[in-house]
Amino acid sequence: MQAFCPNLAIVFENGRAQVMRNESDTIGITMDLYLPILETVYEKKVNFVQFYNPFGEHLRTLKVPGYSISCCVWGRGSLRVALAVDSFVGDESLGKYGLILYNTLGTPVDGKYINIEPIGVAMNSYQVFAASKNNFVVWHYKTPKVHYRNSFKIFTAGTARCKMFHIDDNPSGAVEIIQELDNTSKLPVSMHDTIDPVCCLTATDKCLIIEWESGLIQY
Repeated sequence: MQAFCPNLAIVFENGRAQVMRNESDTIGITMDLYLPILETVYEKKVNFVQFYNPFGEHLRTLKVPGYSISCCVWGRGSLRVALAVDSFVGDESLGKYGLILYNTLGTPVDGKYINIEPIGVAMNSYQVFAASKNNFVVWHYKTPKVHYRNSFKIFTAGTARCKMFHIDDNPSGAVEIIQELDNTSKLPVSMHDTIDPVCCLTATDKCLIIEWESGLIQY
């Protein structure tokens, strides 16, 4: 590790932390982690690459093993980035986001890739709802059970469906969402930025509630 790279971390229970080059470092870097600390483990062989959009909004963080990143090249028109780490050159794929469904034993039973970055996820007995700031996805998942019953109809385990909606054009209720799921036609869904982004959502077996940043709630 380079001599100028911090390798000593001091963390307090209130969430304050300081990283230093040695025990006599007078220009250590201080941080506020905004959470109570129970345990700290220092990993020296790791780097992070931060991705931002043109408006300065943080998109994601990529964790890269190694001592030091000397170069980073973005693949134009693709979801891949090439990194020069130490004496190696590697590439990382920034692919789609995924939803993984686990049973009570912690075993994955179903999964689904989605085209939006979820900021909130909710589920009920037969569906998973994931929302970004502009869109939301309704995924009727599959499990080993044979049937699911709700107030609208009976679903079988072999009829997994997924549908995406724009938040400005969302259906007026759960019945319309189920009707949309039954529609197998592939219609384009808008991905434009909305004026009032989504901030959270929750769901039961009979309803879906989405809240906008302005405080508006759709039931």
